[in-house]
Amino acid sequence: MTVLSALQSRAHQKGLGFFVVGGQAISALGVPRQTSDLEIVARGAEVDTWRSVLKQPEYVLTRGGGAFLECQPNGLQAYRLFVIFVGDETFERMKESAQVVQFGGEKAIIPSTEHLIAMRLYALRFMPGDRTQLDMGDILNLVDHAGLRMDDDEFRNLCIKYGDLGLYERLMKIREESNWH
Repeated sequence: MTVLSALQSRAHQKGLGFFVVGGQAISALGVPRQTSDLEIVARGAEVDTWRSVLKQPEYVLTRGGGAFLECQPNGLQAYRLFVIFVGDETFERMKESAQVVQFGGEKAIIPSTEHLIAMRLYALRFMPGDRTQLDMGDILNLVDHAGLRMDDDEFRNLCIKYGDLGLYERLMKIREESNWH
């Protein structure tokens, strides 16, 4: 049983829903991306139930507070697991445009490309650090995958809403200077 299928089984038993996000979701869309993490989004109102789901011998809760939990595998066979909690309204909006994708032999639900981009923008705005280049690359790859136009007002407004104008300008500069795809 894989980490994802075990997580799906435990979540289903407790009546919990979640979306796979991050590098795994990006890769499932066919965008080349390596990761050693499994990131999921769940409802913030279910934090305590998720804590009980994650109290398993194969995982150790290493960080948790507010809108975020991190679990490390108890061995080398599994991914690090990150749970990002969002409000019910956000979860429902993500659910409306979610899609089912294949992860190897398993199916899982991921949010829309626009929601994945919004999450990366939010991370860049509020958690800048050594992942900046990776997150910027993810955004540009997702834009290409979805056939979005970066010079459209819709994309610019998405950047400003979840990131800021500076991030939008940096993305445009990277695209221009690097002749990205």
